[in-house]
Amino acid sequence: MLRVLLSLFLLSASASSGAAQTHFHHVHLNSTDPRAAIEFYTTHLSGEKAIFDGADAVWTQASWLLFNKVKQPPASEVVSPLFHIGWGAEDMKAEFERDDPVSAAAWYEKHLGLTPRNQLKTERAFRGIPTGPSASSQLDNVTFFWYPTAHAKALYGGQWKGRTQYATNRGRAIDHVAISVDNLDQTLARLREEGVKVLTPPRRANGLRSAFVLAPDNMELEIVEGHPQQPASATAPPQPLQPSREISSELPVAAATRLSTSLSESKPHAKHVWRDTPPLNEDGTVNAYVEIARGDRNKWEFDMAANKRAVDRVIPENIGGYPVNYGFVPQTVSYDGDPFDVLVLGPPIEGGSLVRGAIVGLLLMNDEKGYDAKVIVSPLKKGRPEYALTARVRQEIADYFRRYKSWEPDKFSFVPGWGTGAEGLSLIQMTHAFFLECRQVTTTSCQIAR
Repeated sequence: MLRVLLSLFLLSASASSGAAQTHFHHVHLNSTDPRAAIEFYTTHLSGEKAIFDGADAVWTQASWLLFNKVKQPPASEVVSPLFHIGWGAEDMKAEFERDDPVSAAAWYEKHLGLTPRNQLKTERAFRGIPTGPSASSQLDNVTFFWYPTAHAKALYGGQWKGRTQYATNRGRAIDHVAISVDNLDQTLARLREEGVKVLTPPRRANGLRSAFVLAPDNMELEIVEGHPQQPASATAPPQPLQPSREISSELPVAAATRLSTSLSESKPHAKHVWRDTPPLNEDGTVNAYVEIARGDRNKWEFDMAANKRAVDRVIPENIGGYPVNYGFVPQTVSYDGDPFDVLVLGPPIEGGSLVRGAIVGLLLMNDEKGYDAKVIVSPLKKGRPEYALTARVRQEIADYFRRYKSWEPDKFSFVPGWGTGAEGLSLIQMTHAFFLECRQVTTTSCQIAR
């Protein structure tokens, strides 16, 4: 069996053409209060209020969120093949009848023109939760993920009690998703020839001419004629996710535990780079330990017990080396339990070096572990930043960190935009406070008084 979950990522990759050109068109949601839902998506996420066929809607990432107003709250238990959409969160799961997510992804790639991204053909589990086999495919700005059925049952076992197959997605909180084509009749004829079950004849409703087909594992999928068009009001570029700019004063329990472990591992060393180097200097500059030199494809990680860096893995050649020097700010612990990341502008700096720099910006980022922003610093020349964070440099850095985990199963990275130098300083101060005040906390999260 298979679950299909959808996530909207801020990506610019386009799908290759299948037998007929397709695009992602919309997600249709059932809501008791569409206006409140629209307000949420346009206030907290990168959506814009717009009108579709005379009705309020959301335009986001070159596709639509459409809404049906219902009297009663729709079912939301995780028992249908479609239950999640997200902005940059790799919560997307999927499982097929043969428990073969790779074949499931291949179905969408063959019949609907999605582009393959990643495949994991072997069984895998993370903290006891099955995560493999798995696969992901791309269509426009949207990434589809498929995970084994056991993943859903392990996470939501109570909702699966007495259930042997997926419920239909229709009538639930996320009613369905839609893929658009140039010619609906030709596409349906081709799909029938390929053995795909067409559930409804073409019909026109809500300004769309469309039909539903049955995708793997009871997934009802809408095929729409005509591709999504950007509304006249949607001319501004997507804004960064607002939640990513909020600085939480709470260190998660896993990160607090990791901090305690790191401190224990550092004890044998009389002088330890991470434990004993202050994050900030009296002149306001930041101390940065460089783990990876610009251009290096080796993914060095700092070994707390050894008090030095070591190669953890090698990034594939097609991904390339780091476009900027990469490291961490000492005496900090971030929300994932690692030291707070720092990117140092300029030419390659030898790994293992400790350098001073002025804060010039903040890269906003989330990954599979959660919030993972990175402060940007520049070495000084005559008391001023020697290197500028230009638009070209920003683009190069953002593009790299959007794709640098794409080759690793169960990992992802999402870069919604940029923060200010002041926000970067605030994060250093907060993660330093975590380092100082959370070292005795191991069984609960650690809250810092602001």
